[in-house]
Amino acid sequence: MGDGVSMEKIRNLSLKKTMVLYTILSLIVTFFLSVSIIEIAGQIQEEVWWKYVDQDEYYQAMNDRNENFEVVVPRPNQSKMSRMDWHISETCDFLQTYGVLLFSFAGCGIAVSLFYKNKLKRPIQELKMASQMIAEEDLDFHMAYENEDEMGMLCREFERMRGQLVLRAAIAHDIRSPLAIMRGYQEMLLEFVPEDMLDQEKMMEMLRGGMLQIERMNHFIDSMRKMTKLEERELNCSVVDIRQLINQIEAL
Repeated sequence: MGDGVSMEKIRNLSLKKTMVLYTILSLIVTFFLSVSIIEIAGQIQEEVWWKYVDQDEYYQAMNDRNENFEVVVPRPNQSKMSRMDWHISETCDFLQTYGVLLFSFAGCGIAVSLFYKNKLKRPIQELKMASQMIAEEDLDFHMAYENEDEMGMLCREFERMRGQLVLRAAIAHDIRSPLAIMRGYQEMLLEFVPEDMLDQEKMMEMLRGGMLQIERMNHFIDSMRKMTKLEERELNCSVVDIRQLINQIEAL
């Protein structure tokens, strides 16, 4: 349970904090990895050099040393080493000299890659998909990215915009239907009334039909106005007894 909560907190960190966290972790890991690699490279190099050392002379120097001197395995001349041993020794030199720098760059690259994969890739893909579908006038989609970071906020704003577009499309459709009916009535009146081809009863029927469509539009506009006011109301949450709520629902 605790691990789940920790992962949730990390997932909802802001982009800036996440990038800082990944960078710090990568630097810590690369530091200890670099120290280990440098130490291993030094040991391997010393083992290679040891093959070209006069061991009796070395042990004699170890026995004769005093506290002010340290006896180390001397670096053999390239001409005395085999080609393989020379390449191994040079590689160890390279790792000891540039290992920290190389691993630091590698760690930063991995941190950036993980940051993109975990924080940017999915929301960018969803936003790209949503933009394409909106451009194609297809609003039948849902933004599923819900993390509490900047990208999550952007996706939620995009989802809110999609909802507004759906509502506007529904409004346009519901308004277009009565307008089309009223247009048909007007065209018939303009065409047939001047030629006295419509009796009074038929004209009254068409006029009443037009008034019904006007009332339908007014009713729809009032409903939309009420819905807008409902969306603007502040949500107040409170603790509810579930048994009491069930009883109230059953009583309806």
